[in-house]
Amino acid sequence: MIVVPQGHQVLKYLLLGIYILQISFMVINKDRLNMNKTIFILFLFYAFVGLSFGCYGLFVGNPGASAIMKLTIFYLFISMFFVMGINNIYVLKRLNRIIIFSSIFLSIYIIISILNANSLWPDWLYYDISGKYASQGVSVGSLSRIGRFDIGFSSLPSYLFLQPYLFTFLLVGKTNNRKLLWVALILSTFIMAFSGARILLIIGFLFPLLIVSYLKFFSNNQFQNFKNIKHVIVILCCFIIIASIMMIPLGFRIDSYFIDIINAFRPYELTNIVEGGTSASAYSGMTLTPNRRVTQFGILLSNWWEKPLFGFGSGSVAFFNNGEQYLRSSSEPWKYELTYMQFLHHWGIVGIGAYILGFFYTFKSLIKIFNKDPVYGPYALAAFFGSFAFLIGSSINPYITRFDSIYTMFIPIAIMNAWYVNRRSEYNYFNKSHRILH
Repeated sequence: MIVVPQGHQVLKYLLLGIYILQISFMVINKDRLNMNKTIFILFLFYAFVGLSFGCYGLFVGNPGASAIMKLTIFYLFISMFFVMGINNIYVLKRLNRIIIFSSIFLSIYIIISILNANSLWPDWLYYDISGKYASQGVSVGSLSRIGRFDIGFSSLPSYLFLQPYLFTFLLVGKTNNRKLLWVALILSTFIMAFSGARILLIIGFLFPLLIVSYLKFFSNNQFQNFKNIKHVIVILCCFIIIASIMMIPLGFRIDSYFIDIINAFRPYELTNIVEGGTSASAYSGMTLTPNRRVTQFGILLSNWWEKPLFGFGSGSVAFFNNGEQYLRSSSEPWKYELTYMQFLHHWGIVGIGAYILGFFYTFKSLIKIFNKDPVYGPYALAAFFGSFAFLIGSSINPYITRFDSIYTMFIPIAIMNAWYVNRRSEYNYFNKSHRILH
C-alpha cells in the first residue's frame, strides 16, 4: 500500500487476497485468533456503527452510502486481518524493515521523477510506474517557472505517516538497519519539505518539534535517554539548508512556498500559480474565487446544525440554504476536503464521537506501551506520531478515505494488540462452539 501506486489497484487487491488467505489458514490450523478480547469487541462495535449509519444513508437515499460503508465496514475487516497477522515482536520488526525500505524506494522514485520533469534526468532512464488510472506526476519545469516543485503523486499522503514514524523511531528505537533508517528519514524529509504540498510542508516541520517536545518534557519513559535529539535535528536542518542552496541555481525560491501556504488561508484563493517575485506584479492577471475549504466549512457546519446528533447518514451531500446541492466532485458528491466536517455531516456528534473515543483509546494505549515496555515501546510511539500526523493531514484532505491509507490505522492497533496478547500470554480463542482465554 505504501509503494505500489494507486493506479495498480488490481495488484494491490491480489496481494491482499493472498495475505487474507494466509491468515485464514493460520486461524483454521491453530484454531485461534491472536487478538485481545477488548480489541476484537471494538472491531465488532465499529462494524456495527458503520453498518448502522450506512443503512441509515441507504434508507434516505444518500448517493455515497455504499462507498462510505466500504470504508467503515470492508476496510475495517481487512484491517482486522492485518492485526491478526502482526501479532508478535518478530513480525513487528519485519514490518519496521518494510516501512524503511519502502520509504527509500518511494522517495528515490519521486526524486527521479522530479529530476526528469525538470530536465535533469534523461527520459531513457526513466520509467513511469504510476499506472493508467493514477493521478501521478510532476509539473514539467515547475522549479524554473514558479520557484518550487509541483508534485501530484497519489503516494504523497503516505509521507504524513512515514516521516514522523521514521523520525520518532530514529530517536527512541534500536535497529540493525540504522544507516538505512537515516537514509529513509533524510529522503522522506526532502519530500516533505520540497514537494510543494502545503500540508506535507507544515507537518514535516511541525511534528519533529512536537516529538522532541514530548520526549523532553512530557515522557514518563524510564528506559530511554534522549541524548541524540540535538544530533538528529542538526543533521536534518543542515541537509535542508544544503539542499535549498544547491537548488537556487535551478530557480528555487523559498518565498514561493510561503506564498502558496498563505494563499491557502485566504477567504479567496488565486486560481493560477504565482509567477514572478514577491512584488505586487506577481498577482497580476489572477482570478479570485471563493476558498473551497472555507466554503465547505460554512456549508457543512450549517447543515449539521439541522441534525446535530445523528447527521444525515453515511454518504450524504451538503446543500445550500435554497436546497441546491454543494458538489465538490460530480463523480463523488459526498466527498469533501474537510474530511471530519464531512463525517460530522454524515454521522452527527454521536457517530463521530464514537470514532473519536476509539482513536483516543488507541493513542492512550500506545503512550502507555511506550512508557512501560522497552521492546514494544519504540514501535508504539513511532506509530502514535505517524498516525496522529496522518489524521491531522486528513483533516483538510480526504486521505483517510483511501484504500491505500488503511495501514496508517491498523499498524497502531496491531502494535497495541500484540503487546496486550504477549504481555499477558493470553490468547483469545474463537471457534465454532467455545471461546478459551488463557
